[in-house]
Amino acid sequence: MSSQQPPADEPIQDLLEAYGEQTRRTTQDVSPNLLARLHRLPDEHPHSNDSSSHEGFAGLWFWRVFAGLSTACVVLFGVWVLRSTSTSDSIFTPKGFHWNMLYAHTHGSSKGTLSTCKARNGEVLHPDDVVQFTYKLSKPAYVVVAGLTQKGDIYPLVLGQNKQSAKAEAGKGVFPRRGARVKSFQLDGYLGFERFFFIVSSKPVAWNTIKGFLSKAWSQQKDVRRLRPASKQWKVESVWIHKKPLPPSRRKP
Repeated sequence: MSSQQPPADEPIQDLLEAYGEQTRRTTQDVSPNLLARLHRLPDEHPHSNDSSSHEGFAGLWFWRVFAGLSTACVVLFGVWVLRSTSTSDSIFTPKGFHWNMLYAHTHGSSKGTLSTCKARNGEVLHPDDVVQFTYKLSKPAYVVVAGLTQKGDIYPLVLGQNKQSAKAEAGKGVFPRRGARVKSFQLDGYLGFERFFFIVSSKPVAWNTIKGFLSKAWSQQKDVRRLRPASKQWKVESVWIHKKPLPPSRRKP
């Protein structure tokens, strides 16, 4: 019985060579296509898009920081303005209306010529010193001058008829006066802080209304140095003084 012989080596070698040729041909055909696609991938996601995104984010971050700093500056400026307004001791002068409180030291004597000075907040005065209130109005108005002690006592200095505000003509004027003669108020013996109010209105106002207005303000802020009541109906201005005993060395004989 004859045995089978293996195929000749030449056909196997030919098959291997044919397979290798086909493999090389496929590699040559496919590789350039894949490489071309791989080279085109960066073009589909260019670096310029990334940089523009970073630039957009940086710009947005800058404007957000700028807006935050601007808001903080505005808030700080507002707080500074509020603090300056609340702690200011200057006498505010509204349009068309000006007033001053004048004083003179008597040094405990009624003799001699007195020199007057403009009172400012915190002015030190003494019992028996004299005061006047000057004003300048752009049109006729009604005026009340009142005092308020640190104890909460409220009293009128200038009133008109029927316990209402006094009529004041346009121009310059002085309180108190009797006819053509200018007078003055003499301070009593009260010692401590005291505030004087100059209240102007377009119509007569009853003293009880003014007193109630000042009493309410006093109940909310019981420190005449800080008391600055405001009204939508009237113009309210004031100045506070510190009344101290007259030193014996300054008393005239």
